Amino acid sequence: MGLLLTFFYILFFIFIIWKLSFFSFKSISKRILIGVFILKIGVGFFLYYLYSSHYADRSTADIFKYFDDSYHMTKAIRTKPMDYFKMLFGVWNDSEYFNVTYYDHMNNWFRVYQSSMYNDSHAIIRFNAFVRLFSFGYFHVHTVFMCFLSFTGTVAFIKALQIVIPEKTKLFFYLIFLTPSILFWTSGVLKEGLMLFALGFIFLAVVKLKESVLQNGQKVIWLFVCFYLLTLLFQLKFYVFLFFLVLLIGYIVFSEKNKHPIVTSLTVMLSAILIFIGVFNFLSQEFNLLELVALKQADFIILAKEQNAASYFEITPLKPSLTSLISTIPEALLNSFFRPFPWDANGALLMLSVFENILLVLFFILVLFSFKKPEKNVLNLAILFFLAGIGIYLVVGWSTPVAGALVRYKIPGTLFIVVALSFCLDSTKISIKRLR
Repeated sequence: MGLLLTFFYILFFIFIIWKLSFFSFKSISKRILIGVFILKIGVGFFLYYLYSSHYADRSTADIFKYFDDSYHMTKAIRTKPMDYFKMLFGVWNDSEYFNVTYYDHMNNWFRVYQSSMYNDSHAIIRFNAFVRLFSFGYFHVHTVFMCFLSFTGTVAFIKALQIVIPEKTKLFFYLIFLTPSILFWTSGVLKEGLMLFALGFIFLAVVKLKESVLQNGQKVIWLFVCFYLLTLLFQLKFYVFLFFLVLLIGYIVFSEKNKHPIVTSLTVMLSAILIFIGVFNFLSQEFNLLELVALKQADFIILAKEQNAASYFEITPLKPSLTSLISTIPEALLNSFFRPFPWDANGALLMLSVFENILLVLFFILVLFSFKKPEKNVLNLAILFFLAGIGIYLVVGWSTPVAGALVRYKIPGTLFIVVALSFCLDSTKISIKRLR
């Protein structure tokens, strides 16, 4: 029954991709799109196999533990459907009644560590609770749904880039879809798939509004989409929300008449971050952002040692001060860009990450050999993407002492850096003779 249901949903989503104009590109055929979608599903099934064979305890496996927790939410649909919808949408559900009846039976609904400003497990539990209405508890159906969401978000991201620089649509398509870590970790029932969905449609909404390609009625819809998905992104990963929001602000306020796009982008990015930190510290009654990063690192180190994480590595302990963060910037960037090192890779997944790191270095060299300065509006966006990517790499490098987790957490940063480099790549300059 489970296999038949899974196959049905695969065919259903393929039909949607084939029929909807949203999935149409002038330079990319629908067959290629469907092929990439099927590839994602295959990768998602492979991810299920890896987790099944490596995690004897489902409660410690990200791909299973949120799926299992969602059962306690979905069971309310039979006896008290209003309870289900309150929990699903997060309204009037913060009471002792819900704690005792539902949340206390889950392993991941409540925060374990004090560094968690918001429990980012809620969104993925709710996703699984919603899909259970269609899956009847068969896990592979959840994989297919997540693959479709992340696939759709990637298409939206590429659609937005196509508006800005249409001649590079194919380049964006293949680079974003086939970057190993993005392909792998957004194809399973994990938060990264939801994050890519949110990033894609937020960016598409902002580009459409900025470039005035919408009618008045459509503007209201896209503004709502943007606001809702920013809320979702905030719940999934706060640091990604912060840097992406700053990137969008810089893109919106930038004027094409500006003669100094590099200075403008740097100023906007740094000013927005400093203002945000100041406002956050003023409003927060628990801790400021510097304390948040230091606590996050300390909690991660404790968790990694408790679980005897195989890919654990030592990092410099952070203090909740600006001096401590600045002094560890080189170490944080080194870890984010190059870990796992080849001699640290003790499994197939980490070897895949080593291979990707090598590819990214080669891609950077390729861009240097075939560099072309983009137009001012594109150059501004490229700088903003690059700075946002570096910002995400810094946060991940500061706080994550486990190579296996670092590879996943830095995915948005990898996406942004790859896009930024793509803006500066002139394919007409690429030749074997020139590279030699």
